[in-house]
Amino acid sequence: MPKLTVALDERRLARIQKKLEPGVLLPPVSSLIRTLARTTQEEATRNAPSILRSEIETTRISELAAKVSLIHPGGRAMEAGRRPLAAGGNYPPPAAYAYITSDAGQQFAIARAIARRGTKGRFFFKRARAKALRVLPQLINEAAKRIGADWGAP
Repeated sequence: MPKLTVALDERRLARIQKKLEPGVLLPPVSSLIRTLARTTQEEATRNAPSILRSEIETTRISELAAKVSLIHPGGRAMEAGRRPLAAGGNYPPPAAYAYITSDAGQQFAIARAIARRGTKGRFFFKRARAKALRVLPQLINEAAKRIGADWGAP
């Protein structure tokens, strides 16, 4: 399953937090992680095929960690594509195409065609990860400014 996990080293942050006033570090860093996860989820949802848009979710692991993942069983094949049989690929399960047709014969025909030809990947999650990495320096600078402002405030 495609996923992006953002986590910060809690021990290192605890050491930094001890040097600062209480409550100065955690809120900006937690906000950074929430914003990064939300940005990744929005970008993946925007670029995903329509069948997968509702299957992308953000899970909050802790204050300093979040995970954006695709929970659809066919998500990996849609993200990276499928190799044809001649290149070592496998048959996709015909039941996966029940949303297209209820006829088992047609489902098998679709699965056979996909197995023979393969499919191209959509790489929507890869693009979302790239956008998250592009936005990250800006979010870090904003968090640093907020920490500096909170630390210097009386």
